Amino acid sequence: MIGEKIQEILNAKGLSQGELADMVGMSSTQINRICKGHSVPNGKNIDKIANALDVPAHALYAKEDVHSSVLALKILEQLPEDIVKAIGNKKDLNYIIMGLSLSDSDLSPEEIIMVVRKQEELIKEIKGGK
Repeated sequence: MIGEKIQEILNAKGLSQGELADMVGMSSTQINRICKGHSVPNGKNIDKIANALDVPAHALYAKEDVHSSVLALKILEQLPEDIVKAIGNKKDLNYIIMGLSLSDSDLSPEEIIMVVRKQEELIKEIKGGK
């Protein structure tokens, strides 16, 4: 459930429901109802919550471990700026892992961009061009 995921992320980041409410311009009661599963936020509020928590909106629905997502974002913050720029500052765990592995390579930022583009092309090809 989305409310449980939001609460997990709040716990992982050491934030309270009240702090999140202030960050997104909602009441603490609204956030509490969402976290308890008594209310479902609309798309606009999901985007606000995701942005405030610094996670992609799909992470609020994902079944992946929240601690992995938070760890991935911390890793992203530690990557060299040129690597982050090359991978497009994507908050997808796969891109972050790729960025981490590329940060140990002797590739130039331009070459890293080429690697990222090739990976995206390969993924599309594997998925049948979807």
